[in-house]
Amino acid sequence: MKNLNNSNIYMDKNYLEKQIKGLQDMCNNVIILYNEHAKGNQELTNLANLTYYILWNYLKSLTALKILFSASTQYEQDFAKGQLCVTINECIKHIIGFETSSKQRKESFWIQEMRSFTSTHQKYKEQYIKLKENWVTFADSFDGNARLKDFRDIATHGDKKIEDLIKLHTLPVSNVVHYLDEWGKIMLSTAHYTFTCFENECK
Repeated sequence: MKNLNNSNIYMDKNYLEKQIKGLQDMCNNVIILYNEHAKGNQELTNLANLTYYILWNYLKSLTALKILFSASTQYEQDFAKGQLCVTINECIKHIIGFETSSKQRKESFWIQEMRSFTSTHQKYKEQYIKLKENWVTFADSFDGNARLKDFRDIATHGDKKIEDLIKLHTLPVSNVVHYLDEWGKIMLSTAHYTFTCFENECK
């Protein structure tokens, strides 16, 4: 850890633990609210699904980072790096999509689910549009996309070639933290926004 960029917020153990605890509490609250208010209400169920998806995946990424920093063997570290790459890549793909002209973006969770929700709940629309613009800008300019997808494919499917299999082994931890830092900023604001929408509408 000493060789990494100590200005990165995820390098702070107390910050990491606080974020994990906060996300765990929010996930638990979504389940409680879902059981008490959302069942039988399709709009709230859709919002619960999206909210939990975002919270759970962000929590999963931070948990993998915690494992990465505490790994006692190289192979534990490789596993954690792989999990982070898979989670970040899949979330960007599903939440907003990488390709502007693709079906992937048009059918992304953010455009499909939140656009529908905010069309009938106008008070949330301004923030939805702002976050959508941020996600589109982020996905279109994400500088780790090609490499990240490569690591995602290796972590998910493996490969027959030793040269490919050892890529995760040689992937610097600093690169993984960079991917998480860029993605985590927008995930944090999105997680709080969707949770607030869901919590408010369940009252």
